[in-house]
Amino acid sequence: MIENVSSAPFNSVDEILQLLQKIPNAKITLDIGHANCNHELEKFLNIFKNRIGHIHLHDNAGDYDHLFYADKNKFEEILTQIKLLNYDGTILLETFSIMQDGKNVSQEFLEIKDLHSGQLRMIRI
Repeated sequence: MIENVSSAPFNSVDEILQLLQKIPNAKITLDIGHANCNHELEKFLNIFKNRIGHIHLHDNAGDYDHLFYADKNKFEEILTQIKLLNYDGTILLETFSIMQDGKNVSQEFLEIKDLHSGQLRMIRI
């Protein structure tokens, strides 16, 4: 699988398409947060809907990556987009920290566990 990353190269739909043309049987690991970094999530979902083999699910804010979703509506909207694809693969919650007062704050293990549990309850794909 080929994962879209947060910065060039290999962060845009066009760059991933070029790779997939050279490796026709490859699938992609769609990193939702990384796709949001360059505002191409919709494009990734539309173009690669049949080639997504794995999803990394996390939010981002500017330079901060791998954040828990603070906005429940944003999280639900992304889950709806995934459901519309009829996606039946794996989803990894790639989340480690939260934004608090404009700062990226790492969480302790038990806090991460509780936050993951809450997000997993929302995922009903």
